[in-house]
Amino acid sequence: MKPLTIAISRPTEELTSLSQALSCFPALQIIGIPLIQIVHLAPPPPAIQPNWVFFTSQHGVRSFFAHPENPFLTKNASIKWGVVGEKTAQALATHHITPDFIPTTFSAQHAAREWADQQTLHNRPSLSPQSILWPCSTLAQDTFPKQIQQAGHHITPWVTYQTTPRTQLSHDEKTSLRQAYCIGLTSPSCVTSLQHNHLTQHLAPKGGWVTIGPSTRQALEKALQNTVAIQTASPHTLEGMANTLKRQVAQWITQSIRQGIKEPSPNNRTGPT
Repeated sequence: MKPLTIAISRPTEELTSLSQALSCFPALQIIGIPLIQIVHLAPPPPAIQPNWVFFTSQHGVRSFFAHPENPFLTKNASIKWGVVGEKTAQALATHHITPDFIPTTFSAQHAAREWADQQTLHNRPSLSPQSILWPCSTLAQDTFPKQIQQAGHHITPWVTYQTTPRTQLSHDEKTSLRQAYCIGLTSPSCVTSLQHNHLTQHLAPKGGWVTIGPSTRQALEKALQNTVAIQTASPHTLEGMANTLKRQVAQWITQSIRQGIKEPSPNNRTGPT
């Protein structure tokens, strides 16, 4: 029996927890095909004195602490730290910092809303606006800052890293994507990479697509321009993707047993190389 291949748009070394979560399926093969590149930037720091530094990605944490002239690193005692989820909190922990805020639902939109509600509760009766420094990427979505501003607080984006879609995938990477039973995408930039490589109209994974969040799903739906099977992870993390994939694979196994099929038909659609 050939392994059931699932391609995820992250480097393989970042997929350890996802692979472990799916290890209950021995015939499952997880492969990492990174569709974006991350480059740390060193822009001048903004002239503000934030109450909070808030990270909405692990890359934001890494680029923030890698900045060669970061004045906020000397103000640890007076700054509070917020993160969007557990993985971001783990990245922050490598710098010996425990976040003061972590949401119960891991998405930028929920994090902003939950954080704002917490400030309203804790700061009564003064309700003083808080100032947030937000290390982000060149392609950051505006969902998080809009939510913060609508709640009456101040937020200053600090672009500390560049997210670049990979425009030239190798022949082997394209072949792996075309042959994958299911494809998981972890950001809208990954969809852009598929478009640059002229792949969106040549991929039809039998097990469908899994996106890490609604923004990625919207980008994929727009790029494909047709009705396809797309599942969105809940929560919007790699762990959420693992849970969604478990359900997908379990459904395939059940269908295969009922139909007497030993393995899925390979995806033989051709495309650019």
